[in-house]
Amino acid sequence: MSNEKLQKADEPRLNERQPDELRWTDLETRLAYAEQANDQLSQEIFDQQRESERLQLRVMRLEQRMRELSEQMPAATGGKLEDDIPPHY
Repeated sequence: MSNEKLQKADEPRLNERQPDELRWTDLETRLAYAEQANDQLSQEIFDQQRESERLQLRVMRLEQRMRELSEQMPAATGGKLEDDIPPHY
């Protein structure tokens, strides 16, 4: 039997298997991309959480500083800020 006849005899079996192999390859490729996207999203969430915690700490420090300054101001002016009349009255 010549090589051409062997190839033709094997072709139907390869063609029958080929769609399944292509489907598996396609699924594996899609899974790899999905895993990569999942890893990227997880990292982004982690980074956002760290940024959120950093900003919350900064706001708490600013609030504390504002309280400290507001407590010092009345002592310097001799009264409460709420009691001060604006200069245009």
